[in-house]
Amino acid sequence: MQCSGTNHARRALSGALFAVLAATQPVSAEDRPPASQSLRVMVSVSGRSVLDGLLQTIANRAGVSTQLAVRYAEPLRALREFCHNEAGLSPDVVLVSHRMQPALAAECARNGAQDVAAVELGRNALILAVRRGSDLTGLTSRQVYLAIAREVPYRDDFTRNTAVRWVDVDASLPVQDIRFQLPMRDEGSRATFDSLVLQGGCRHERVVKQVFDAQQRTARCITTRSDRVRELPRPQALKALLDAPIGTVGVLSQRELIQSGGELVPLKLDGIEPSVDAINHGMYEYSNSYWLYAKRGPIETERIIAEALDDAVIGPQGPLTGLGLIPLPTTEREAQRSALAKTDSYGYGLGAVLEWFTSSAIDAWHMFGVGASQPMPPHMAAALDFVSLMDIAGYQVTGIESSIGLIPDAGMTFGMAREMSDADHAYLERILYRDSLARPGALAAMQRRIIRSIMDVREVGGFEVTKVEIDFLPLPKVGLMVTPKGRTTGRPADAGDE
Repeated sequence: MQCSGTNHARRALSGALFAVLAATQPVSAEDRPPASQSLRVMVSVSGRSVLDGLLQTIANRAGVSTQLAVRYAEPLRALREFCHNEAGLSPDVVLVSHRMQPALAAECARNGAQDVAAVELGRNALILAVRRGSDLTGLTSRQVYLAIAREVPYRDDFTRNTAVRWVDVDASLPVQDIRFQLPMRDEGSRATFDSLVLQGGCRHERVVKQVFDAQQRTARCITTRSDRVRELPRPQALKALLDAPIGTVGVLSQRELIQSGGELVPLKLDGIEPSVDAINHGMYEYSNSYWLYAKRGPIETERIIAEALDDAVIGPQGPLTGLGLIPLPTTEREAQRSALAKTDSYGYGLGAVLEWFTSSAIDAWHMFGVGASQPMPPHMAAALDFVSLMDIAGYQVTGIESSIGLIPDAGMTFGMAREMSDADHAYLERILYRDSLARPGALAAMQRRIIRSIMDVREVGGFEVTKVEIDFLPLPKVGLMVTPKGRTTGRPADAGDE
């Protein structure tokens, strides 16, 4: 392939990517905040109780005199509005339970929000605990889902959940009655439980995967039964679990577990014990982080950023433990402060965005360099893991082409099988990270870049990739059919066009 063709394709795809990333979902009139001199803040509904407490603490310590105009939204929508950067409408500060991905960072920079501070505030871990003496020592997320979901898969449909004892769910579990104690539905720990445990437990069920609509699929996973599940406000959770029959499973924080004085013991979840080390090192997956993003410049936001970084807020002696959060290790807190002081923007300044766009976005959509150095092995044997990753991303193989001749060719076509929820998106991020450790090399990196490019289109909002065409031989080529959400037709943006 000649360089002139490659450069032409890069320019074409660069423009296409900018066009896709430039689009954002419109803000309805009723959702628009009033234009005023107030400091606009958006808080994600996931983890609202925790983030509200942190916002109030930070604002009080910062001595903010400007009125806070606070709105609430799903994490991804809050970040999209933040990066939309519409004068007088977009939030100046967001507190979310969802880390900003590079595609949205690029969107921020192109809309003029080139100097953004990002602060990881703390980590939240869900701990399933029982009274000492219970026969239960561990559960999987799938066992939890099958035990407490209102309806569970049965053959090619769903049926009412009639399991009474844990052994009814899995023969390896004890003959103990199923009793579960959950947080209230408006609490942050409940949203985390729904996202990480229930959706995680149902995600790979064949019947669940056949539900295309993300909202409908999520509802199938997180709607719990009423006969074996009890919902309690957080202040009552610890005492209620201590008084409950042995074998009752409750959802607690590390702080509440310690307060039990050893009367409550944590369950292993998917084989991992929820120790502080396991949580801090990412081995215990049933935890997430809370983030603050702020547009730098105005003195009020600068004060908020400074206080958010202070150990009096995010350190062990601050309010985090009272809110059920785990502070970051000392080295990580110091690294955040150091990075912000050196760059004046923690990872999302214009330089970082341009570096990401040059090294990641164009290369993700244009696979010639990395792919040609390590072509797909014969019969596409190495595509197995890629197919699994694409399945997690919501795509299924709709066609395979392969021929042997003077110039062999091999390719695959994927169609969109289901929409991704925010929980699916976060899960895929973790899987891609794990895959990067397990499968080094150019070919695996190329496969992950294809998937990340699809995720980037979704992240910005308003668009989706409905079809993916990949040629592995004789030269790598990727075609993405990008369409507005809700539409099923469109012209493929082919990374191999010359």
